[in-house]
Amino acid sequence: MTMGTPDAGFGGVRLRLEAPFFTEQDLTAGCSVILQGTPLGRFSSTPQPMAYRPNELFGTTCPAPNLVSATALSNTVVLASFDRNMIIPDAGPFTIDGGTSSRPSVLLATPVTARQVTLTTSPLDAQPYELICA
Repeated sequence: MTMGTPDAGFGGVRLRLEAPFFTEQDLTAGCSVILQGTPLGRFSSTPQPMAYRPNELFGTTCPAPNLVSATALSNTVVLASFDRNMIIPDAGPFTIDGGTSSRPSVLLATPVTARQVTLTTSPLDAQPYELICA
């Protein structure tokens, strides 16, 4: 396994992937991957391991997606946008805090795109709320 860091004193390590494969894997700074049986190239002093097929990458771990924005589309629907792809089960790890004394609940989370989710909630009043993604 080759560990890469942003500044390892020798230019770091750069993983090379085909563009569609890179997008599909949703890799970003801070991701860690394990490659096995793949070529290792070099550009100047920078090692560049390469992967050409999905089965050459395994053990991938990446930082959790961050909430970029949350927009109320109605008093029961919120559109949440993230900086990375979201994989959500049912209502997902979402809670809403603030507003009235009764805490609104997220009843259903439905993917719109890989990075956007609509949240169906109990009715919200016209107050500021905080969307919490656990």
